[in-house]
Amino acid sequence: MKKITATLLGMGATLLATTGWALDAGEVLVRVGPAGVFPNDRATDLNNLGLPDAKPSVGNAWSAGLTLAYMATENIGIELVAAYPFKHKITGDGAISGLGKIGDTKQLPPTLLVQYYFLPKEHIRPYIGAGLNYTIFFDTNGNAPVNSLDLSNSWGYAGELGVDVDLNKDWFINVSSWYMDIKTQAKAKVGDVTSKSNVNIDPVVVMFAIGTHF
Repeated sequence: MKKITATLLGMGATLLATTGWALDAGEVLVRVGPAGVFPNDRATDLNNLGLPDAKPSVGNAWSAGLTLAYMATENIGIELVAAYPFKHKITGDGAISGLGKIGDTKQLPPTLLVQYYFLPKEHIRPYIGAGLNYTIFFDTNGNAPVNSLDLSNSWGYAGELGVDVDLNKDWFINVSSWYMDIKTQAKAKVGDVTSKSNVNIDPVVVMFAIGTHF
């Protein structure tokens, strides 16, 4: 078993040594794959309803993610995060949890980050990033008894952790995650009553990707 393990480790090291590549200034990295948004939402009570502890809650969502990173130096990258729209279910929480789904919304979270790559010349390259996020909510709909529902757009900061692992000189795999500061105001109309709630969504976003460079 020890001989087999040593042989496999040696083969893996040889593969990385002969098929990988190193980051250089001026390169563009493209990563694409499934991305999941997992809210850590906290909301104030919906006012004007006369129901203490009546709040909205935003559900998880999956979609296709895309990142483009330009290497300003071999260590410093500038990354744009984009995605196909995420669709979230909005449910009642607290005193209105029995209502179930009260609406849904779509959102796009374009994010711009500055990254630092710790090991640009290695074949396993961890990195961190920090920047700004702008979240756009659209196609927001209410579900009875909510006649209409609206979410405001949001500016906030973002942090990132990720790692690239080479497959060969042209392709690599990637796992990355972001924390995004997203604050929105939910405006719901129930009958003739309009109610508002301030919602901190603050999701963790995770993406599993295949990448290339040019």
